Amino acid sequence: MVTVEDLPTIPTDDPAWWQDPYPVLRELGERHRLARTPQGLPALLRWDDAFETVRGTQFIQHGIEVLEARGFQPGDPLHTWGSNRIGVMEGEHHRHVRSLAAWALSKRKMDDLRPLIRHHAHALLDAKLASARSKDDLTTPTCCLVS
Repeated sequence: MVTVEDLPTIPTDDPAWWQDPYPVLRELGERHRLARTPQGLPALLRWDDAFETVRGTQFIQHGIEVLEARGFQPGDPLHTWGSNRIGVMEGEHHRHVRSLAAWALSKRKMDDLRPLIRHHAHALLDAKLASARSKDDLTTPTCCLVS
């Protein structure tokens, strides 16, 4: 039996990997169905496997145990947030929340929000460009501007 430790590692902790991850993913996907992250989490490498996993009922997403393995306990804000994510819900509760989310995130609803989302994205990028003193300033994460 193959364990997670036996799987090849996707080098997401290497900044060079992020410059062009596709050749590495392509090579891994040609030779393996699974890999792991540097944190030891399994990662599917092939579209068909990912599609069947998401569609099927046998897959249980990494849940709260991942946070607990990192020391987060009930009552910690991140633990509370993590235990309420749709991905860790199961059964009827998951189906109910998913149906609510599917309605709220339908194409029609999203089409109505696109101008607002575009406005906020442009405002964030404009603020980033206006505050940049050099080209290096543009490489810091823009997500830090979101409050």
